[in-house]
Amino acid sequence: MSKTRPYARHGAGRDEMVRSLAAALGVAVAKATLNAIAGIGSAEPLTVERAPHAIAPARMAEAEPESRRDESRATYERCLHTYRTVVRAEDAAQPVDDAGAALAFFVAANLNALHDIDATRETLARLERQLAGVAGHAPAWNSGSRTERQFYVEHLAILGVFIAGHAARARTQGPAAVATVRAAARRYLQRVLGLNPDLLTLGSDGLELRTSGRQQRRVA
Repeated sequence: MSKTRPYARHGAGRDEMVRSLAAALGVAVAKATLNAIAGIGSAEPLTVERAPHAIAPARMAEAEPESRRDESRATYERCLHTYRTVVRAEDAAQPVDDAGAALAFFVAANLNALHDIDATRETLARLERQLAGVAGHAPAWNSGSRTERQFYVEHLAILGVFIAGHAARARTQGPAAVATVRAAARRYLQRVLGLNPDLLTLGSDGLELRTSGRQQRRVA
């Protein structure tokens, strides 16, 4: 992985859709209504037409100091390539990206970095349906332009691969490195989901809320 810092802002303040969807996702989870929302029209994947050229790597790199922008952009381009050819290799021949899949991968990768939670294939599929159901009914997604949607998907895919790589490397470097990556994962999840990541976990049915006494409450 690049030396690009896992705690950099990565264009956090530049995309209205990230903020708007975070608000919608946060409300849905806090009210434990993901299942009800996801049950409406979530059978079809939440897709966005893939543009000929990626836009997120350059936009995200602009948040970095000028001396690191070229390196950062190259890192983000590699992360997006890894996502499309390895993580979602089944989509490589498709002209679209699956926003639900990108959002689920982002959440799973960051929860793994933060809480050492491993998502099974079945849990990840459930998570895709949950989150796509919420995002697909959010006004920000429905009113967003193709460019905004494309950035949202690419941004999530890049950060998912980015944090996964840093988390794996940090586990070989000791507690201080792990703590740094966990702090980054916490911030990423807070910004994208709109609620406290320390309250979240994954179970056999997807995303769940932690409660007192180590009991968990399903939100789907």
